[in-house]
Amino acid sequence: MIVIEVEDKPVTEKPWQRDGRSGISRSQTAYAATYDTETGKLKRYPVETRIRLGQDQAPYAPGVYILSPTSIYVGEFDALAVSPKLIGFDDFMTMVAPVIQQQKKAG
Repeated sequence: MIVIEVEDKPVTEKPWQRDGRSGISRSQTAYAATYDTETGKLKRYPVETRIRLGQDQAPYAPGVYILSPTSIYVGEFDALAVSPKLIGFDDFMTMVAPVIQQQKKAG
């Protein structure tokens, strides 16, 4: 479970061009609570990151979110990929509760 906090910051919009196509990339600053790979412990301070927003997606309201399980998918070359989507803790627990219950029964 990755915890991400969004502060009251504006959406950043940057134009892009590639292969004859163009558009606007939208993102919002957030802070991710990450783990130190050497110690295996939660880092003392969150790391600033950017969460991409869809073209018509409303910005996330200030608050604490969880990285949604729907953020992780199998992409190119059958490798895991991440496209961050944020959800509240209660929504996260609703999504993972069936898996947790199944594991309790099996264990």
